[in-house]
Amino acid sequence: MSRVLRIYIGLYLLLSGLSLSAQNWVSYTTANSEIPANTINDIAIDLFGNKWIATSAGLAKFDGDNWTIFNSTNSGLPSNTVRCLAIGGNGHIWIGTTNGLAIYNGVGQGQDGQGNWHGWTIYNMANSPLPRNVVKALAIDSVGKGWIGTLGGGGLASLSGTIWNVYSTGNSDLPNNFIYALTTTATNAVWVGTNFGLALFNGSTWDIYYTSNSSLPNNAIRSLKIGEQGTIFIGTDGGGLATYNGNDWSLLNQSNSSLPSNSVSTFAVKQNDLLWIGTEANGMARYSNGSWNLYSTGNSPLVSNEILSIIFDSQNKKWIGTTNGLMSFDFVSVAQIAVSPESLILGENETYQFSAQLSPPNATIQNFSWQTGNQQIATVDINGLVTTHSTGIVNIIALSSDGFRSGSGTIQVTGTVAAPTFYPP
Repeated sequence: MSRVLRIYIGLYLLLSGLSLSAQNWVSYTTANSEIPANTINDIAIDLFGNKWIATSAGLAKFDGDNWTIFNSTNSGLPSNTVRCLAIGGNGHIWIGTTNGLAIYNGVGQGQDGQGNWHGWTIYNMANSPLPRNVVKALAIDSVGKGWIGTLGGGGLASLSGTIWNVYSTGNSDLPNNFIYALTTTATNAVWVGTNFGLALFNGSTWDIYYTSNSSLPNNAIRSLKIGEQGTIFIGTDGGGLATYNGNDWSLLNQSNSSLPSNSVSTFAVKQNDLLWIGTEANGMARYSNGSWNLYSTGNSPLVSNEILSIIFDSQNKKWIGTTNGLMSFDFVSVAQIAVSPESLILGENETYQFSAQLSPPNATIQNFSWQTGNQQIATVDINGLVTTHSTGIVNIIALSSDGFRSGSGTIQVTGTVAAPTFYPP
């Protein structure tokens, strides 16, 4: 790996108060790698695990060791300012730039006798119905239809084979002609995030959502993702992060959660209760089952608090695009908690110190909390010290801070006994 700066972190204290260990952050910048610019607008990952990186100075492909750089001089890329990326089922890379849309087959090299670049197809306002040359958002559905969101008042376009359709406020119910985010559903409908409203289009009818007719917290949409059971996640510019499952809305913002900013620029959804959220100026947050971990330049190796893109790879590693470089972050989750002792007999009004061991040993978050299954029989303090109160059987539980893993030991409280009895001995 050419001149890549690897940063291994032994211990960090996050804003949420959780201690982190054995974190593996890797930073890629123009100073330590071949990446062409530090402004990382978008990231996509192909079926082979290659990372395609949209920068302000060209397109980069990174296979984990080697870099391949595409620009307007050595390829068919129509502009070096690459705004967005999407990868089709056929492996073709759709590339949104400030000078049109490019589709690259991923393998073509060089030019033919007429100066055309092998493997590249370019669409712009001059040679196609593309409504504007500034392409801000891309999405590809399961049948290969591409959806193209433009800025500059051009609205939305779709391309399927050679068939174009263009949608604007003038010929459809599209709420606004400035398109910032797109994502497609399992039924090939498309969610459209605009600068003033959210739309769902199924090919014939539009459902429109504003703050005035729904629980959408802000009309300026900046990012969209589909979660489990078709739930739509909506990042807004000033209203926080909203979710909508077709019936009910929910909201995460600075007033009701630890979200570091209400301006949500990007996010990644692992499952409906596991999110990585990037903000416009206040760093990144991990939301997991009600628990928060916050990352910024002040408490982590994050190279910038302006987060532009986040994506998971097949190994669950996070790839993070910022205004000051690309980062990868290997977050290791807790797999198991072993509580000691597993079983214990005590008398009434006795105390005993329990302990817990998290595995794997390099789990990123080492914190856990203690709980009792029945406070009438026994209580446990924050350090695992158990006090018995009345006869009965009770579980003493150690719960990981993300709420996903737990372990327990059982206490049988009887009359007064001479000494505690352990099982196994």
